[in-house]
Amino acid sequence: MSYKDMGFVLPQQVVYNCAYIGPTLLILLFYFCSEQVYGVKQTWRFNQQVGTLVAFLHFFRRVIESNFIHNFTEAPAPIAAVPFIIFYYSGLYGIVVHYFFLQPSYVPWFELSDNTYIALGALFMLFEMLNFRCHCITAALRKPGSNERGIPQGCGFGIVTVANYMWEGFAWFTFIFIAQTYGGIFWSFVSYRAMYNRGSMKHKKYQEQFPDYAKDKKILIPYLL
Repeated sequence: MSYKDMGFVLPQQVVYNCAYIGPTLLILLFYFCSEQVYGVKQTWRFNQQVGTLVAFLHFFRRVIESNFIHNFTEAPAPIAAVPFIIFYYSGLYGIVVHYFFLQPSYVPWFELSDNTYIALGALFMLFEMLNFRCHCITAALRKPGSNERGIPQGCGFGIVTVANYMWEGFAWFTFIFIAQTYGGIFWSFVSYRAMYNRGSMKHKKYQEQFPDYAKDKKILIPYLL
């Protein structure tokens, strides 16, 4: 048996909170303190209001899940990973996406009706609710502090390995049409890539642990990827 020196470590729950609290607070800062942040008093476009609401609810949901839904393993996370995690969520989303989404010079690429933005926002929230349901399903499979896992069923898990990532990917794809920014496209691409990488590792673990695991099941996108 060998041991790997991870240096200073933190509980996984703390690391998750570091990831999601940052963008949650930045979204609120840019929206409610816009005069202090941008130097001018703004009147928000309707899609900026919708985009801010759904993005805030997304990261706030992640904070709630991290504290009340997830059953974390006892394995700690290295403290050295925290700066990267903060950069990924607070930097890439908080700054690259939402700061520029709410800047005074922002103009959408094409005008859509308010009803269209409401429909897109509702679709985003539908995907969020399905994502939340997936997390509840996976949390129920693992006892607190245990590394044991089962195969999740329902809510998309029958067609892909990581249904929670599938719904999250669909939500961020919808966000592209709400925000209409290059940052939104960049974030969606980066998120899909990261979710695919994590999903691939989980897919491999399922195949190793459960010999009868569906060989033809896709990882992230039904029938494609």
